[in-house]
Amino acid sequence: MLWMHMAIRELMKNRGFAVFFILNLSLGLTGFIAIHSFGRSLNHHLDENLKEILTADMVLSSSSPLTSEDLMLADEVLGPGKTQARLIRFYTMVKGGGNARLIGVMAIDEHYPLYGTLSLENSPGNSKKKEIQARPGVFMTRDTAYALGIRNKTDETTPVILGNKTFRVEDFFTVDPDKSLTAVELAPKIYIGIDQLEGTGLIQFGSRIRYSHYYRFSRDTDTPVVTAKLRQSFSEKYQGQSRISIYDSRDVNQRLGRVTGYFTGYMGLVSIVALFLAGIATAYLFRGYLNLKQQEMAILMSIGARPMEIYLYI
Repeated sequence: MLWMHMAIRELMKNRGFAVFFILNLSLGLTGFIAIHSFGRSLNHHLDENLKEILTADMVLSSSSPLTSEDLMLADEVLGPGKTQARLIRFYTMVKGGGNARLIGVMAIDEHYPLYGTLSLENSPGNSKKKEIQARPGVFMTRDTAYALGIRNKTDETTPVILGNKTFRVEDFFTVDPDKSLTAVELAPKIYIGIDQLEGTGLIQFGSRIRYSHYYRFSRDTDTPVVTAKLRQSFSEKYQGQSRISIYDSRDVNQRLGRVTGYFTGYMGLVSIVALFLAGIATAYLFRGYLNLKQQEMAILMSIGARPMEIYLYI
């Protein structure tokens, strides 16, 4: 008890050392634990929201339009009880507000997205999706509008020229509906009705265009099994590597897992370095403390104190 009493007295006597010693180790350990907890929480969040990130259960994508035979084969394998949406995506120069910028054009039908909704500033997304099928209108984020020179209420009436066709801004997204984290975006995006592509003159031979068909299944559908079966069917049809890419939420999870893995791995390395530096700082503080206690240690040894007792005291 005497040694415990003396230790407490020394800690109270050297409060500055005690506070910095404990704080230094606590910060290092807390940072290390927090980084790994953040990584687990992020992976859990992505697992819970994969369908909204993909906006479907499964996607068929190709650099050329899917033929009627391809769609019939997909319908045969996937069976009834599914919902379908289409998207055509490409990059082109768009002029608006005196500025011309490279823009990613997302031509959607009225069923897109199959999961989630279009969050617009001034109106429900479902009603507006039908309007942009019937007339030339675009949706975009405020950041995209700013890049095109549309910066205030007056500019919102500025026409947006897409190829040979003139569009008007219908509304602005409060949240970008394209939640994909699998690639770095080459350019900002605008959304138009898929029926309004005709007349733009942008879809022709040599154009780099991506055609995608999105499918949403009923709750009792085993998506991985259906995806594997459809891949096998297209592989047999094309006798090898199919020109059609087929992927579901598991593929998105793997891609996102690589991205988040790189991030959490890097942050984990940073936390380990921080913990190592905290250990060095702690050793330096303890060394200074021992130097201050050399005289007291010598006195204790001279009166017969054992090394273990001196260790407990220090």
